[in-house]
Amino acid sequence: MKLQYDISIDATQLVYVKAESPYCRLFCYDKEHGYCRIRVLLNDILVFLKSYNLIKIHRSYLVNPENIIDLKRKSVHDYNLIINSGTNKIMEIP
Repeated sequence: MKLQYDISIDATQLVYVKAESPYCRLFCYDKEHGYCRIRVLLNDILVFLKSYNLIKIHRSYLVNPENIIDLKRKSVHDYNLIINSGTNKIMEIP
């Protein structure tokens, strides 16, 4: 994947994207970089990576469905998403 910001990552290595206004942080399997932070809207990433079927699970998160292991309910509106990121990583969804 090549973004206009001159950042290259392998989109198949993308685990999830987190919006941190006005930036987005892209988390990857890549141990060299781990993540990159770019100034772009979350929805623009969703459109740009349409062919990778990212799922918008929250207004601040996109997740690569290939990495989802489980969804665990904590309370009525609170969940933990279990994601495979090399080791099992628990990401809390607000």
